[in-house]
Amino acid sequence: MPYESITDFLTLLRSQGKATRFARMPGLDWWVDALRRSGLIRVVVAATAPTVNRSTTAWFKPSNPSFPKEGLLYLWDAAHNEYRLATPGLFYNMLISAAGEEINVDFTADALLKVLDELFGTAEGTMIVHTGGTWKGLLKGAAGTVLSSGGTSVSWQKLALTSTLFDDLFGSSIGSLIVRGPTGWGPLSPGASGTVLTSAGSNVVPIWGAAGGGGGGGGITPSELNTLLDQLFGTVQGSTIYRGPSVWETLIPGTSGQVLTTQGGGANPKWAPIPVTGQPIPSVPNSWAVGSVLLVNVYNPPLPDPDGIYTKLNNGSSISGSQLGLVYFSGTFDGSGGGGPFVLPMTYNGAVGGLSGTWKNISGTTIYWPVNQGTSGGYFVRTA
Repeated sequence: MPYESITDFLTLLRSQGKATRFARMPGLDWWVDALRRSGLIRVVVAATAPTVNRSTTAWFKPSNPSFPKEGLLYLWDAAHNEYRLATPGLFYNMLISAAGEEINVDFTADALLKVLDELFGTAEGTMIVHTGGTWKGLLKGAAGTVLSSGGTSVSWQKLALTSTLFDDLFGSSIGSLIVRGPTGWGPLSPGASGTVLTSAGSNVVPIWGAAGGGGGGGGITPSELNTLLDQLFGTVQGSTIYRGPSVWETLIPGTSGQVLTTQGGGANPKWAPIPVTGQPIPSVPNSWAVGSVLLVNVYNPPLPDPDGIYTKLNNGSSISGSQLGLVYFSGTFDGSGGGGPFVLPMTYNGAVGGLSGTWKNISGTTIYWPVNQGTSGGYFVRTA
């Protein structure tokens, strides 16, 4: 039948001369005493805890006065500086202390973590420190405190703002300043003799610049200005600086081929595709805008060929719009009804003298005409 610690006891028989006496004993009490007698552990059986050799001494507290139940086994907990109910970790620690020499034991990571929990507790942030000849767990300090060494001990202390501390953190160069950088506080080394510290506004580290200006104001060199602009607006090549609604801002480069486009007053510029340059068909004759490109006929070119047979207009040459007329269709598509085979679905402004302004030949070639024998055409752009 299974052992029950509450109701089951071991029977002890003691020989006394010709007689035999018997008594009962709790099972745990007998097992602890057996380990003691075997020499494996040192045990003190008493109502109060031992005061010497505690790291190597187990304390068994029997159930007095009549041993009606099993006693309690306590082991020394160095992390808390007191005896606590026995655990595997505390038992292991006692064996290590009692052995007096190095013991090699293979641990899995999980097993090691369990031993550490047993020895030093499970409070988050606990540190293991060696003080007074033994290792112990040091609970984390209050918010804002730092770990301070006292020579033979360590403890959490409020940070003392001393010159030594500032030297350790920021260096000991005479004239250094402490400034907040992009990621944290750091030292700003002294500038050159005669320079002045210039603020670049919020979110930017101040810089040393040359003093300048007749009024004694501060100034910066081109190199320093370049550094300042990099800090303010970044280092992306091709960036543009513009005035936003409240501060100056950066416009990063657009995609290849885009052009910088204004959106009028009260709006930020932007990168946009090149706009289409074609002009709409005017609703009023002769109102073609400058920049319009048309396919037109040229009448009576002003430059006769030296031999008198042809007249011509070189590519890139300009001519008055009074000598140009829009190509239009006046017959059938196959030419049987007369007229040319060219059709432009636009308002006809007259055959001759129908255009205003100055136009340039952009056909890519010289345009020739037989003298007094019709017209020839090409592409022209209005320039004025």
